[in-house]
Amino acid sequence: MKVVSLFSGIGGIDLGCDIHFIPEFVNLLHRLVNAGHEIILQVENNPHCIQVLKTNFPATAIVLDIVTLQSLPAETDIVVAGFPCQDLSTENYNRAGIEKGLRSSLVSHVFRLLRSKKAPWVIFENVPGLLNWHWNQTPPQQPGIAHIARELEQLGYRWAYRVVDLTSFGIPHSRARVFVVASIHGDPRDILLSQNIHCQGQCSNMFPGLCYTCSCQQPISDSDTVACVDLGEKRHPPYLNVLHCLTTANGRRTCIVRNMCNNNNDTKKVCTMLDVRDAERLFGFPEGWTESCYPIINPDKSAASKIDYKIQTQKRLSVLGNSCAVPIFFWIGQQLNEPYISKFLMASLGKPFVAECPGSRETSAWPRCAWNDSPQLFWKGRYGISGISSSPQLYPYIKLGKFLRYGDEIPNLITCKKFLVRLKKQGFELLDFVVNGMLGRYKPAIQEHLGSSSDVSDSDEPQYPFIIPDDNSSRSNPTNTSDEFEGEKIMFVSYSLHGDMSPKVLWPVVSVRTKATTISNGNSVIDSYTPITSEHHLALMGSDRILFSSKETECQEFFASYGRARSQSICSSQKENYILSIDQALAKFRAQNLDYFDIFEREVTPSFKKAQPCGRCKVCIKVNKRVCDAKRKSLQTSELRRQTHLMKEQQVTKELSRSLYDSCPLILSTRLAHQGHQGAAIALLQAGAIAKRVKILWSHDNEFFGGTITNFDPLSFTHSVVYDDADEHLELKMWREIIISM
Repeated sequence: MKVVSLFSGIGGIDLGCDIHFIPEFVNLLHRLVNAGHEIILQVENNPHCIQVLKTNFPATAIVLDIVTLQSLPAETDIVVAGFPCQDLSTENYNRAGIEKGLRSSLVSHVFRLLRSKKAPWVIFENVPGLLNWHWNQTPPQQPGIAHIARELEQLGYRWAYRVVDLTSFGIPHSRARVFVVASIHGDPRDILLSQNIHCQGQCSNMFPGLCYTCSCQQPISDSDTVACVDLGEKRHPPYLNVLHCLTTANGRRTCIVRNMCNNNNDTKKVCTMLDVRDAERLFGFPEGWTESCYPIINPDKSAASKIDYKIQTQKRLSVLGNSCAVPIFFWIGQQLNEPYISKFLMASLGKPFVAECPGSRETSAWPRCAWNDSPQLFWKGRYGISGISSSPQLYPYIKLGKFLRYGDEIPNLITCKKFLVRLKKQGFELLDFVVNGMLGRYKPAIQEHLGSSSDVSDSDEPQYPFIIPDDNSSRSNPTNTSDEFEGEKIMFVSYSLHGDMSPKVLWPVVSVRTKATTISNGNSVIDSYTPITSEHHLALMGSDRILFSSKETECQEFFASYGRARSQSICSSQKENYILSIDQALAKFRAQNLDYFDIFEREVTPSFKKAQPCGRCKVCIKVNKRVCDAKRKSLQTSELRRQTHLMKEQQVTKELSRSLYDSCPLILSTRLAHQGHQGAAIALLQAGAIAKRVKILWSHDNEFFGGTITNFDPLSFTHSVVYDDADEHLELKMWREIIISM
């Protein structure tokens, strides 16, 4: 059949349906055939994705914007659309939904095209959040699936949807997605619901190994366990033997921790970042599929002589995070090739909808499987069923440790430590090999501070300064109120650049309370921790490797002195070195204090009281509404109770005004700007910051990236930034970021 691919991305759907594609897992199983469809048109506007499509589908026409596509080709048999998920994903706290979201609402153009030409088959793909209500809005917005079902029924399409997980195809990647199939003349239930597997152990008689379901029921063996760690995550512990769902953001911060028993003493491979080639294979792509996404090729300019492979890898991981899984669409393509062979036989078990849009706060989602084979009845023809699994077929499962082939980059030690601190605070227990691997301990070590179940080790290795005080120690020692790293602390110190006779300037240093200190490249300190003493060593940051001693009274706290340090005059011969030292200090300070900028002072000093709430953001609008409601209620009371209500109204107004000082982004930005926070100062410019050049620290990469501010949203008091590599960051809260003006 002829396929039109809308929102093509890097071609995951297209590759699964392409007649010329023979996927890697086909060769392993010797049981599948080509899906047998032809891609005749692709629609995509991301320049990085377009380069991937042109490289891998050179003969296919590409339209750059779905808005400009006036009609479908006359020979279209199938329309596929993996439309944007940002406004639907439950990972997005704001979840604007299809009705209000700027990106997910683009699905409306699919229905616009179908009104002019009804394709025989239509396929949608999106995240499971498509089934969830948007309770964060007032009134709550219906799930996105309600909008899609309603539009399909009005066009006369039968439809069915189902949640399918990539792990059921033997790939160790936990990626569940909702697939919607609709048809004018066929039965979409036969395509999507006719194959349903509930394995009860029969997989062991069908092929070597086990399926994913049976593999999860086996006891964990220390000899073959691999942990998948998202260094920015704190809501759940690392996944074992399976990769968490890759997104545009977490791919670059994903590391793999292997059990050291299986590494043949090759300690470099115990804990490594996820390799992009393995990430491609985890989606079902051939290795190197996304290599052409960066750099962007400009026909009017000569090609770059040198490629920044670090940026290229980050961009490749980013475009993969938005991709559709190839094996699932290969299966759907097979089903569509013979749409009348398999029949859905469980229709009698379906339960009719009792309302057009089911769900409540207790049961907030639609069923994981539903259909409507009588669109003329609209919602009264809808049925849901609970007996359909996320596994349409049975495949042997390959554990993550055996699936991965590559991995050389070692994650940042400080970032690993902070990740372990966050999980400890959340009460999660980790396996010993995960902790040891992330901390670079390749022999059993003492884990009592990490909550490990192992006994005390006899290891002679020096222990890293990774101390987490428990509740008892905090109560017994009232001075021990912080669980930050005491081994390394970023500070400012008054330092003479040219001897004692020259003026002193504030220079960033690493303050280490230690007796044995090794300095490497001026920004890495590995120490043997000793108790706090009256003096400590200071390692000067920058290109100069200088170590000296100083008393604590000579040092100044880094964040409080940052603004004054940036505004001081530095001689031209040392200016480049000073900027380097500031960048090093900011990166290390941010890595050690990931939660620092979420904590704001509660006290309002007289100078800060001059700042007034903006009156336009969500916080101000909500508070003003409550004040108006209180006044309206006061006017409705009787004359005898008017005075009492007036006093209560004044009290409510006072409390709400105080909450404005605690919550309004303008007030928060003003406080931090007074302390020298550059990001807060930029936030105060509001729309005046548009077109300014900035460098923003990405904490998980521990590196600054340059970009241009392109937009300001007064409702959320956030800015949008387009980075130099064409990546875009929406709704950026400048006062919570480490930023340097360019």
